[in-house]
Amino acid sequence: ERGAPDAQFELGRLLLDGLGTTPASRADPVAAAKWFDKAAEQGHAEAQRHLGILYRQGRGVKRSDVVA
Repeated sequence: ERGAPDAQFELGRLLLDGLGTTPASRADPVAAAKWFDKAAEQGHAEAQRHLGILYRQGRGVKRSDVVA
């Protein structure tokens, strides 16, 4: 929440993999997209890539090739 893009990216990755979610092992792509977006806005390249993939797949966000 304090603007650390590496931490935001890692949290997004964990949520996308279903780690740290309730119930355990249940992926939360909506929450993952939120954290990838926060990191991406700060120039985190890997977060930008992951967010683009989510937009391309329509996973956790509305599918959009343009945004992807």
